[in-house]
Amino acid sequence: MPAWPFVLPSLARQGDGPCRSVSVSWGRSRRMPSIRVLLADDHALFRRGVASLLAAESDFEVVGEAVDGQQALEMARELVPDVILMDVSMPVMDGLAATRRIKAEIPYVRIVILTASGGDRTLFEAVKSGAQGYLLKNLEPQELSGTLRRVVRGEDILEKQHIERRARPVPPALR
Repeated sequence: MPAWPFVLPSLARQGDGPCRSVSVSWGRSRRMPSIRVLLADDHALFRRGVASLLAAESDFEVVGEAVDGQQALEMARELVPDVILMDVSMPVMDGLAATRRIKAEIPYVRIVILTASGGDRTLFEAVKSGAQGYLLKNLEPQELSGTLRRVVRGEDILEKQHIERRARPVPPALR
């Protein structure tokens, strides 16, 4: 059998987004398809740090970096990533407005809000805007890649502390 990769159009992903061909090769090594990530944050140091973390993982590919919500929208249209890591507070268009616009135009793109502020109102607005995940920037680096894999598989992710805060029993005096 030939060891060179070639494209099998019949294996192209269809139905939930643009059709992508899958490269297949015969032999012992088979490369898994990459999870295509778009980063949207106005802080260059943070974007580059996240990009470096994801580059260390074999199944991630950072396809773009946006500095504001408007650029995230434009890049999402052009690049059609699997998942977008979106900051809330950005110039020109904030992350929540960008999330609403992206989900209206490209509903199958998964969006994870990654923010420094953990307020309930921001969480509510993120979910209402169509985000599938909400994480605080103080999470451990190894948690990020696992969370992104879960979101791409279809799970909705909320930061553990938000769930725990809502899951506390109601005191008897308030019942």
